[in-house]
Parts: sequence; C-alpha cells; structure tokens
Amino acid sequence: MQQPGIDEAEVDVLEHRRPLRGLHVVAAHRRGPGLRVPHRQSEHERSRCGTEVHQPFRLSGRIANRRRSFLEHFGAASGQWSAANPVHKRGLRTWAPTLGAAAPRLVAADEKLRAVVLTAVPGRPLHGAVLAPQRERAVFHRIGALARRIHQSSPPRPAPAGSGPAVAKADRHLAGAQAHLKSGDEEFVRELVRQAEHLQPLDWVETHGDFQLRNIFYASDDTACEADDPVGLVAVIDLERSEPGPAVRDLVRLSDAWDGRPDLFEAFLTGYGRSLTAAEEARLVIGMALDAVSGIAYGTGHGDPELVERGRRTLAQLRAEHHSLLSATGEAW
Repeated sequence: MQQPGIDEAEVDVLEHRRPLRGLHVVAAHRRGPGLRVPHRQSEHERSRCGTEVHQPFRLSGRIANRRRSFLEHFGAASGQWSAANPVHKRGLRTWAPTLGAAAPRLVAADEKLRAVVLTAVPGRPLHGAVLAPQRERAVFHRIGALARRIHQSSPPRPAPAGSGPAVAKADRHLAGAQAHLKSGDEEFVRELVRQAEHLQPLDWVETHGDFQLRNIFYASDDTACEADDPVGLVAVIDLERSEPGPAVRDLVRLSDAWDGRPDLFEAFLTGYGRSLTAAEEARLVIGMALDAVSGIAYGTGHGDPELVERGRRTLAQLRAEHHSLLSATGEAW
C-alpha cells in the first residue's frame, strides 16, 4: 500500500502476511534487485544498522547484497503509524531527501503493515565515541551544518497560537522524578514553567525532534561514502519525532554533548551559521529543564540510570548558570 503524499516512483509497494511469530515481508515490487532487510529489531540492534544487516526477512525475489536497508515496524498497540502517520515519518518525506547520504531514504511504506523500509546510513552513533579534540570540533561543525540544512529546508512560519513549551506534563514528570531531585530542583523547574507562559513565540521550522548523539552517525574518512572528505560523513537517523517546531527544539538533547566543552558549542554554532537569539536561549533553558525532569522520571521507571544521571547533571548545570531566571526576552530579571 503506497503511503499518501509519497512520490510513486520513489516508494515500493509491499505485499505482506502476518505469521504467528514475527512479521515477514513476502514480496517487494520494484525495478531492479530485491532488498535485504532485517528482522524486527531491538533498539540496540537498530543502532548497528548502519554497518551490517541482521536476520533478513524472506522476500519473493533474490536477496541483493549491493544495498543495505532496514525495516521499522510499529506495533498495533502503540498506534504510532496509523494514528500519527502524517507527522511520524514527516521528515522522510520532506527534509531527509535533501540531505543525500546524511539521512536515510524512504524505500517502502505500508500503512496496513505498519512498517517502513529505509536505507541504512554508514558509520556508528557518536554517543560514546572517542575522537581527538580537533576531529571532535570538525565533527560538531558538521553537526551544526546538518542542523542548519534541516531547519532551512523550508521557509520559517509563525508559531500556531498556544504552541509554547510543552509544560502540560511537568507535574507528572516532577512526581516521577521526585526521589532523584536535589533540594531546590522542583522549585527551579516550576518557576521556569511559570515563566514559559510569558515567552515570546518563536518561528517554526522543520525539526528532527530527537537530535542527540545517539541518533547522529559518524563515518570517518576511511569509511565514509566520500573518500576524499578529510572529516568524514555525519548523518542522522531516527526521524520518527520529526515535526515543525522552534529550531532550539533540536538543541535540547544535543546540548549535553558540549557540557564543559564550549569549544564544541562554538564549532556547532559556526557550522550552524549563526548564534542563538536571547529568546531562543530562554526557550532552550526551559526545554532543557523539562527534558531533564522527563528523562529522570523515565529513567527511574525503566531502570535507566544513565538517563537519570544525565537529567540530574543537566538540572545542576542549569541552576549553576542561571542564578536568576530569564525574562520573556531572555534577559536576566
């Protein structure tokens, strides 16, 4: 079944059936050789899709090794594909094609199957990668340039009415994070939530939505698609949260990467082509605080101590840097 809004020449139509165990694609109609796609994967397995393919599905045609692709499947319980489809894979239909090798390409989509087939990107996640300082700065320059290309892929437009920071879930997340909050953390976050009501609106652009080192792949110059590139390929994956929003939405989770490394933030901004406005900085502070509390609550409930620690570290950093809260224009009160 072809997904509405996708060019027919660019997308395959999948026939499928639902076996008792797992999910099998039984036919992929396209010009040229068949595709090799992996079995439904865990998050850990998916992080390796850029370098190899695991447990291929059975296809009606022969399996071709010339092209690597992987399949994302969204369970019926989540309803992610059918209920949120216009937004869920928005980036694959809008800005991702403009990035070339720096983003996966949508190969096939099937609403009934609740699945999409994407090309893999080369490299491995930057999360946990150890690079020389000079190479790190060069990579963060590329990350800034990548963010700029995403955000400038369509003209900015005014934010819809009532589209301020996502503060509605703050109470629930604060309750879930309570055991791991330090004295004064909750008051700090609640004051930010109150200030959020007075922030001036920011224009909306296309955003990735989960722009962090786990979702940014790096292929060094010896493995990149462009062998003459002295830095290598920087690419993005996991576009499922892509939707319009303020540009700083994509800096909320990435900001942890330059904590204590102002040189990396400088490199990012150089690649991005501009500094943040005072209003964007104010919005970023609130976004980081809300995301930190959400991460602590999620990590607590799902046994992820790394996520809990990152959230606590972010709150400590914000409180140290912002002794006085920010006004609606980003200036200190």
